[in-house]
Amino acid sequence: MTTAAMRQKAMESLTLRREALPNWLAPTLNDSYAKTATVHTIGDWQSVRGEILRVRDLQERPLTLEQFIANPLRERSRYVLTFFDENDYTEKHVYYRLLFKKFFRSPLKVGLFRGSKLIETLEPVWGSTERERMHLAAFAKALMGQNFGDLRPGIFAEDRANLPGASY
Repeated sequence: MTTAAMRQKAMESLTLRREALPNWLAPTLNDSYAKTATVHTIGDWQSVRGEILRVRDLQERPLTLEQFIANPLRERSRYVLTFFDENDYTEKHVYYRLLFKKFFRSPLKVGLFRGSKLIETLEPVWGSTERERMHLAAFAKALMGQNFGDLRPGIFAEDRANLPGASY
């Protein structure tokens, strides 16, 4: 199959997988993202060009405690973009604030959720240092065996930076 045919086939399937996007987000990416994104190092920037398929808002669908504990030093932000990368015709994920033009270190919080609704935020706010993230991982481990009734704990990022049209 030629490159043009691969691209055409992939682009046709995009319409089947694309979800409605927030009004502040353009439907295409043309930026660079940090392939290396930890509290220690942000770098190894890779060019990306593609169509955004969907957005996960961690304030509505937070990380589980297990997801966070598996990689506590990874830099994260409120929005996870799933996009079709036109460079290699694959679907990828990137945190919005790890795009070069949008870069911002987002603090993390622990909350109690009912469905997709945040009911209560547990203090404190956790920053982007190794020490804070390791303390957050220990706090998350301590929460794992607790009973919260119909609530479930989750970890999310707050992004109050200037996003046009975003509602908070």
